[in-house]
This record gives sequence, structure tokens and C-alpha cells, in this order.
Amino acid sequence: MYFMKSNNAYIFLIHSLVRAILLEKPIKDAYLSIFKSIYPCTVRGNFSDAAKHIDQSYFQEICDFIYQADSSEITSASCYSASIVVQLLASLHGIPSDMVIGIKKQDEKIVGHAWIELCSDKFKTKIVNPGHVDLSGYSPLQRMSPDTAISEWATSI
Repeated sequence: MYFMKSNNAYIFLIHSLVRAILLEKPIKDAYLSIFKSIYPCTVRGNFSDAAKHIDQSYFQEICDFIYQADSSEITSASCYSASIVVQLLASLHGIPSDMVIGIKKQDEKIVGHAWIELCSDKFKTKIVNPGHVDLSGYSPLQRMSPDTAISEWATSI
């Protein structure tokens, strides 16, 4: 039980840092800053051995915890911040993923949502969906992956 509480504390801390960065920068710049900071560790594969012990349900639990903390007014969550936390952990453990930003028309407005597609299974993409939002009707507008963001940055310098 202590491990779970400790794990939640770490998730809360990571989410708070991601949220602070998102509040300071446009999402694309924040995303790049966040993933540049962990990229050396992911390239070396320091934590990739844990990948076989981590699955989609674990990442969904992380999103659910973040949203529960938001409803308890412990923190302020968004689908972007929750998705980036999950993608950070997936990347750290060597699990490829894309953050998908989708839009749809709802009540005469355009609404957006972000979710994670885990790409570790060649035949089936697994979805981690902050807030369990109904994704039907959302059209993917942008896909973001750590490797692509880092590659684009590296070629620009």
C-alpha cells in the first residue's frame, strides 16, 4: 500500500511540473522542452527493462489519478498534461507512443482533446484516454512523438 501512495506522490509531482511548463509555453515548445530533458536517458535505455511490466491499464490508472486529483482540487489537470505525463513514462520505459490531438464540432463549437496511442504492439494500438472522453467524432489534427520532436529540433540547429 505504501508503494501505491508513494507512486501517486511521484505522479502528482511529475504532473505538477508538466503543468507548470505548459502554463509558461505554447504546447509544442513545452513538449520539446520536456522531452529534451529526458531524451539522453531514453536513448541509453536505462529504464527500458520495466516495459514488460507496464501496460495500457497502468497508464490509464495514471490518467485517472490525475483527473481524480483535479476533481478533488488538489491540482488542475488537462488532457494535455495527463497525456504528456503518460507519454513521459512510456518513453522512459522504451514504449513508443504518440500523443494525438483531435478536434470535433460540438454544440456549434470546435472542441479538442488529447490522448495517447501506445504503439508497442505491431498489430493493435492501445489508447490511453484522459477523462475517458468518447473519441468518436474526433478527427486527429496533430500527432506528437518524442522521437519526432527531438529529430526536428536537432535538424533545426
